[in-house]
Amino acid sequence: MRKAVTRAPAGDRKGRGLARQGGGSGVTRLTRVGLAVLVLGQALSESAAGGPPPVIDRGVHDKVREGGSRVVVELYISGGVKPEGELPGPSAVRAQREAIAHAQATVLSRLGGARFVLVRQYTTAPFLVLEIGAEALALLETMGDVVVRVRLDVTVAPNTGRDGG
Repeated sequence: MRKAVTRAPAGDRKGRGLARQGGGSGVTRLTRVGLAVLVLGQALSESAAGGPPPVIDRGVHDKVREGGSRVVVELYISGGVKPEGELPGPSAVRAQREAIAHAQATVLSRLGGARFVLVRQYTTAPFLVLEIGAEALALLETMGDVVVRVRLDVTVAPNTGRDGG
């Protein structure tokens, strides 16, 4: 037989929220079920995303809030990426390039209707350079299975070997 769940009287110190009639522990069945659903939901969201959320470098959110920003998106490639000269042969080079292209296509596809501009797409490196707004950044943050990191694209002066003086 099920026990009825009712709201405890407002003055009842034990009855914060829902309480069971007929006694029982301080944690109601409804609360236990709710906690189980939260834990399961968290586990499923991590497995659906393929892992932890991407690292978003300091300053990216601020720049995006200011009206958009150019970012470098580092992509996850299963097994990692090696310099092509260290790969065992042409088929390994081709497979690595295909894995990079697939990860890039996945990110661009998932950005869907969000406003972004593809600035640069590399053939041999697992990166994309994008101009993004808040909606695109929010989507990138959900792509833990293919995005490792999002950082600001900054211009660095070339090192000419001179001491500048």
